[in-house]
Amino acid sequence: MAMRLAGKFRRRPVFTILLPTHNRADVLRCSLQSILAQNFQSYEVLIIADGCTDNSADIVAGFNDKRLKWFDFPKGPGFGYGNRNKALKHAKGDLIALATHDDLYLPDHLSRMAQVFLNSDIKWAYSRPCWIDDNGLCIPFFGNLHSEKELKRFYVRNFIPSSCIVYRRALHEAVGPWPEELDNAGDWVLWKRMLTSFNNEARHIGVERQITQLHFRADWRDEANWGPHPLKKLAQFAEQNENYPHTLRFNLSTDAGLPQEQMVKLLLDKPDDTSHRIRYGADLLQDTLLWEQLIAQH
Repeated sequence: MAMRLAGKFRRRPVFTILLPTHNRADVLRCSLQSILAQNFQSYEVLIIADGCTDNSADIVAGFNDKRLKWFDFPKGPGFGYGNRNKALKHAKGDLIALATHDDLYLPDHLSRMAQVFLNSDIKWAYSRPCWIDDNGLCIPFFGNLHSEKELKRFYVRNFIPSSCIVYRRALHEAVGPWPEELDNAGDWVLWKRMLTSFNNEARHIGVERQITQLHFRADWRDEANWGPHPLKKLAQFAEQNENYPHTLRFNLSTDAGLPQEQMVKLLLDKPDDTSHRIRYGADLLQDTLLWEQLIAQH
């Protein structure tokens, strides 16, 4: 499959990865390591520096990889959506993937998403989200936009991290740029605009049902108004129920470095084992939750 796609687009990369960053050199290195370790190598990375004043540029230069392209912009309003629009003009890939400086790709993220887009009807796609806290507790999420009920929920509140999403560059060109007038949630607004452009037809929405990335969020338990509604319930379930899959607990230590540093080391040292562990845990959790629900009803 990789050869089939890479061969089709020999003179340009299949993927353009947009990676906005602002003064997070400490985790940017980890994000880039996870990208460069992909088992599908036809990509470029547009690293969009939104007013960086730390050593992020040195981190990028240290990789000495021509696929990493540094765009140094003054700080834009909010999350710097205007800077993303400027960088996107330089994109060469037909597929646009999103990355963040503090999230990690699993090693087959791009290859799995490329497989989804072998279907020419697919315009916009996402993989199963997975949150991970600073202690290494992974919490998979199970939203399915092919379900009308779940799609309506998505229009009310975003539950898909941007690093899960890939879309065709032609779709972005058709619906217009990132909303520069917004300080935040611009990605969610753009996703809804994209989905609306094809009337939310399921045949244009690709779903990779496996987890392909890890979305880090520090201290999310203390933020009552953040994240998908079931997230805190799943966290409580993990803390109170011995049946929560142990493969979703990585027992990260604050003495061993940043959570991203510890997880990217696992992904680099044991890519297949670590990915399988997370995905197996997600399957077990789904079975466990269904069983708990059935028991509660009888």
